Amino acid sequence: MPLGADKGPGIEDWDETQVPMIRYKGVFDWEGLYRLCRLWIEDNRYKFQEKRYKHKGDELEIDLTGERRIDEMHKQHLYVYFHIWHLRDIEIAEGTKTLKRNTGLVHVEIWGSIEVDYSGRFEGSKFKEKLKKWWMIIRKKEFLGTYIEPFTKTLFDLHTKIKTFLNMSTDENYYKL
Repeated sequence: MPLGADKGPGIEDWDETQVPMIRYKGVFDWEGLYRLCRLWIEDNRYKFQEKRYKHKGDELEIDLTGERRIDEMHKQHLYVYFHIWHLRDIEIAEGTKTLKRNTGLVHVEIWGSIEVDYSGRFEGSKFKEKLKKWWMIIRKKEFLGTYIEPFTKTLFDLHTKIKTFLNMSTDENYYKL
């Protein structure tokens, strides 16, 4: 997770998940990569937001977020962080066409968290807060299997699509092996 990033809501360390970061150096299509991430977030029924767009010279930082209600108690929060250095526009001749591409160093981080009790059912008194902690301890194993594991698979799907778009990996997903 990048320094200074919004960690998102959650109550314990085990309600978060992160996939390996992606680092790439070379020629890529920035508009296509951004479009891929945005469409993936929207196609997977997340509410899309661009939290930060910071462009200084040849450096670009972007935070994309998505959130989705799972049920009346749980909400998924997805975060995608892009940091690109030495960003330059270039033109590549492909056959009779010239394509606009970019070159630079790309750093991508993907992580997520699951917010428990986003509606505030267990808020308002110390008893309700203790009840929430007790409820989370009792349901920890179920929570990990029911919510965290499928969410991690979802994040790895986006991770695989980004790596495939950058021609960095095979078509296989970590969870499809």
